[in-house]
Amino acid sequence: MDTIWGLVAAYFVVSAPIATGAIKQVFDELDPTYEYVGLTLGLSQWGVFMRVVVPMTHRELLSSFMIAWGRAVSEFGSIVILAYYVVNPPLFNYVYPLPILIWYTYEVYGLPMALGYASASLIISIVILVLAEIIGGGSLRFKP
Repeated sequence: MDTIWGLVAAYFVVSAPIATGAIKQVFDELDPTYEYVGLTLGLSQWGVFMRVVVPMTHRELLSSFMIAWGRAVSEFGSIVILAYYVVNPPLFNYVYPLPILIWYTYEVYGLPMALGYASASLIISIVILVLAEIIGGGSLRFKP
């Protein structure tokens, strides 16, 4: 509670299903022939994954992780419960995560002040999604 590890756990629980769902679709569409060839050439299963599968899907993997991170930026519920503020990071006494900071600013200072933080959060999320689309080479067309 109220530690950096609680914050990481909350973000992980929210973002992991999004990332794994997107990665599963990428791996399902991958032709297994390349994996069989790697196995016949003497690579272990881990070696096939690292030397064949990851290089073939690195753009899709990166875009999946960026989408999951963009989703984690907006998480509020689990952050309020686990890490309302983070105590004792290296340089400060406590730090509010961005969604909590927006809510706290709205409650204390009102809407005009909170709109600045909310706008920054929105711009960051849009930039992440645009970068994911560029890096993925237009691969963000997942199956329903």
